[in-house]
Amino acid sequence: MSEPRPRSALERLRDLDRARAAGAYPNGGGLPIGADPTDPLDPRARGEGVVAPESARPPRSWGGWLGGALIGGALLLWKLKGLALLLLSQLKWLLVGLKLLSFGKLFATLSTMGLMIWTYSWFFGWRFALGLVLLILVHELGHGAAARWLGFRVGAPVFVPFFGAFIALRDRVRTTYQDFVIGAGGPLAGTAGGIAAILVSGHLGSEMGGLFFVVGYFTLFINLFNLFPLGQLDGGRMTAPITPVGWGIGAALLVAATIYSTGLAGHVQPLPLILVIVVVAMAARVWWRSRGAAPPTGALERLAVADARVRFAEEQVVTRGQRRLAAIVYFGLATTLVVLTHVLVAGLPDMAGGG
Repeated sequence: MSEPRPRSALERLRDLDRARAAGAYPNGGGLPIGADPTDPLDPRARGEGVVAPESARPPRSWGGWLGGALIGGALLLWKLKGLALLLLSQLKWLLVGLKLLSFGKLFATLSTMGLMIWTYSWFFGWRFALGLVLLILVHELGHGAAARWLGFRVGAPVFVPFFGAFIALRDRVRTTYQDFVIGAGGPLAGTAGGIAAILVSGHLGSEMGGLFFVVGYFTLFINLFNLFPLGQLDGGRMTAPITPVGWGIGAALLVAATIYSTGLAGHVQPLPLILVIVVVAMAARVWWRSRGAAPPTGALERLAVADARVRFAEEQVVTRGQRRLAAIVYFGLATTLVVLTHVLVAGLPDMAGGG
């Protein structure tokens, strides 16, 4: 049997062209890896034993792809476990640092302040909104300073549009005098801030001075509203330790101040008038109860009496001097705000310039 004639170089090149045209080589149309086109004994050079093209292979299932991805991800996590543990440990110390720096409290205050400024700016202009919210902050800081002076722990100020702001107490108030001190800190600081804005307005230009005057005047109204002796308003907390005699003298003083300031201004301001009516009604109620003419009949009244008995022992530490101080501060501040809101109305500019 005769040996086959060796193929010429031209024949081998033709065979390679046919194999490329048929897509028998997966590596970009070239020879298989390791093939020698000049070796007649290499079957890969003659197109024999070549791996079938990718299109001819059976497709891999989704399970195979998913299993490969899970294995690869597990290996990657195993490789990076040291780095992950390091990041988690650093994150723990970062959270501790943020807690020590009270960043969360600061963020809560600034974010709610920004929300209130943005909300009020739609109605009054951003400059008026900014000034008003800053003076409300002064009011709340007054509460916080008074509470800290008594040794209480307090939270950061939180602002709620159209409802004002509040500072949460983290300790229980035990006496009405403590309640009075914390309640009085806000209106005293807020009133001082409003008066300061009005005084500064006289040293500024017409537009900016008018803005300061309006913001200060409106702040006085807000603090006057907070002096209503009702519920959880500042006035309700400030008047808790006042005796019936203090109520009577204070209400008479407030009525006289309202009549006097109304004569100066030539008109009656609605809010101060409502405050006077409420204070007179509360004074009559306290006096009537002090005479024992109205024993408690309703469930809420009996509950209030029971609560008063529980707090009676603690309330004994409130001295007469502290009760007089509460009456002087409350009715003195209320009288001052009633007079100022009547007298200063003549100085309001025609336009607030809130822009």
